Amino acid sequence: MFKRSKQPKEIVIDRLGDLANKTGKKTVLASFASLQSLPLFIEQDPDGKTWMGGPVHAARWDDIEDLANVAREVLVRTGTFQDTGLGLESALLSTQDGWSPKVSIVTVAEELQEPEHHQVRSLVPVVMDCIVRGEMHHTKRIDSDLSDEQMQVVHTVTTNALSSKGGRVLQAAVDVHVLGESMATIKGKLGPKPDRSDFSPQPLDLRGVCVGFHVGGEVIFFVDDTRGEVKLGFGRTQVDLLQVARLVKDRQKVDVRAHRTINKSGAEMLAFVAFKEVSVESGDASGLLGLR
Repeated sequence: MFKRSKQPKEIVIDRLGDLANKTGKKTVLASFASLQSLPLFIEQDPDGKTWMGGPVHAARWDDIEDLANVAREVLVRTGTFQDTGLGLESALLSTQDGWSPKVSIVTVAEELQEPEHHQVRSLVPVVMDCIVRGEMHHTKRIDSDLSDEQMQVVHTVTTNALSSKGGRVLQAAVDVHVLGESMATIKGKLGPKPDRSDFSPQPLDLRGVCVGFHVGGEVIFFVDDTRGEVKLGFGRTQVDLLQVARLVKDRQKVDVRAHRTINKSGAEMLAFVAFKEVSVESGDASGLLGLR
């Protein structure tokens, strides 16, 4: 006959084996709880073993692991803590509405000094502010006493994180605690991906073979000797597609003048400008020929 066990406040899932082997008191620097309110329960079998029931596998950890990793990286890169001295600990937290996944940044030390406490209290809120508001708001907070070097670390780490995670909707509200004190509840979605665009065209010469084109997509498929297959957008440029088709059929080596730009996500875009036909036997070249 199973019976309900006394409900613990928190169940640790991952106890950080590496840190557990060190002497010293475990200190939770910051914690991130995803308020998913899972209907889990604790039961005890006749042998006295306690186990957790309910939809344990429905717990989602992605959001809080990402937030914890960003904050951890900043604490390390600013020199506040050594990389080997910080770890992430996973747990399930019991709340009034159910159970919530929780990830904490944990360190083991004899006793944290006030300068370290101060740095954690200063850095983590600024990191969360930048990751939620996005690159456009990477300005130093009036109430922050972080140095310019520390702010640069925060900007670099959060911008890199938003490059892949920006704009993502959080699965649930996230409660953030710093050194045991409630800091904020994050809702909605993360800040937008940073705008890495640079539309100033940079001339680029390619040499290779045309292998195809797509009229509707306004693109020529070109295999460059160095870059491999690339797409050359031609947009409104007037291109003689019959001549392109002959180049595709003959597999003749040609030089291409292109313009290189960068889109918002930081990806390279190549725009066709002109062909510079080269004789296979002699290597003699004509001038740049914009195909019309």
